[in-house]
Amino acid sequence: MTARFFFHNEKSYSGEWPYNLFFYCDVEPQVGGETPLSDCRQLYLDIPEDIREKFERKKLKYVRKFSNNMGIPWKQAFNVETREDMEKFCRDNYIEDLQWSEDGTPVISYVRNTAIEHPVTGERVWFNHGTFFNVHSLEPELKEFFLETVGQEGLPYNTYYGDGEEIEEEVIEVLRYLYEKNSYSFKWQKKDVILIDNMLLSHGRRPFEGDRSILVTMTGRVDYAEVSSV
Repeated sequence: MTARFFFHNEKSYSGEWPYNLFFYCDVEPQVGGETPLSDCRQLYLDIPEDIREKFERKKLKYVRKFSNNMGIPWKQAFNVETREDMEKFCRDNYIEDLQWSEDGTPVISYVRNTAIEHPVTGERVWFNHGTFFNVHSLEPELKEFFLETVGQEGLPYNTYYGDGEEIEEEVIEVLRYLYEKNSYSFKWQKKDVILIDNMLLSHGRRPFEGDRSILVTMTGRVDYAEVSSV
């Protein structure tokens, strides 16, 4: 059975993201494979006040570390050819810190807000990849492997409070629970189409067996600098 994908808002970690997502069921899964959706408005309201206040005060830091031995090559990931291209990409996408490792691969880190005001409804929504990319969201076996082989500092992805403090495992567990609590799912049937607002709903993927093909199209563009952050 394939692994699950945890809830996330498409490209919420980026300097821009799609407004809407269209999903089309080309091949329906026979076992599992649902695309659960979680209400980011209710999630924001359900987060315990002390946790929400700490994130709103400290914000959220993303750290992404590349390697010549693991993961997608950095030039492919950012569609660049040179260091100068990479530096320009960071400037254009609100990435504050770019460091170069001895092996010539980049390490990027930047701070984002955890919640935004929806540009149309004005509602506050929990909008980030903080839980998705955090070390404590890894499957237990994978988490153990990474921590034993490269340590937390060598992880390809991780998230912290904005000042660099580690996010407590129990906080990640609360957030994971609330994503699930505010979610619903359905069984895909061939030719099903769904349209979601990428800021109002996060999405994931349940494990599945056999064939599955869900096609995705992204439309609209929202720029990080054009939304009101909480």
